[in-house]
Amino acid sequence: PAIASPSAVGAALPSWAGHPPPAERHPVMEAVTAPEEGDAFTRDGPRAHCTATAYGSLVHRLLHQLALLPPEVRVASSLDLASAWDTGVPEAMKAQAIAQSLRLLEDPAAKTLFAEGSHGEIPVMGYADGRLVRGRIDRLVSRDGHWEVIDFKTGENPHPVYEQQLEAYVTLLKAACGGEKSVSGRIVAVAGRK
Repeated sequence: PAIASPSAVGAALPSWAGHPPPAERHPVMEAVTAPEEGDAFTRDGPRAHCTATAYGSLVHRLLHQLALLPPEVRVASSLDLASAWDTGVPEAMKAQAIAQSLRLLEDPAAKTLFAEGSHGEIPVMGYADGRLVRGRIDRLVSRDGHWEVIDFKTGENPHPVYEQQLEAYVTLLKAACGGEKSVSGRIVAVAGRK
């Protein structure tokens, strides 16, 4: 076959092909990592070396991975997992993250969050209220025709913007299921469990 000359190829392109794409029309809402008021990780002292984000990420990873394991191996596995991940979290804080994660997993009031029909760390992306939303649902519990979006928070004083993030995730799932399921959401505090 004959090869077209560059000028002939350029003439065949539509007029819009020679212009840059238009600017993004919708603001983007990323997963929220706003610091929490009074968060101990932003103060001086032993926790000053650990950011709230790194600590929260470690707890989220532990909850996701440990929920997949039988309860009798979670303690030993948590030590192995936390040691294997390069999180930048000091050892003392890793121990606290492990303890908080195990307490939540063992809490009878939280059993349904990790029961059959629940899934962790679900990536989501879509439009909610005219904004592009990208993030990760910490836990999605499905039962009796209902989806519940769970957002774990490790700080003691949740930031109000977390409610907006949770509502955006709920909006995305409502659109995704087309009304076939009811959808709700709630924030679950990981800190302060005895």
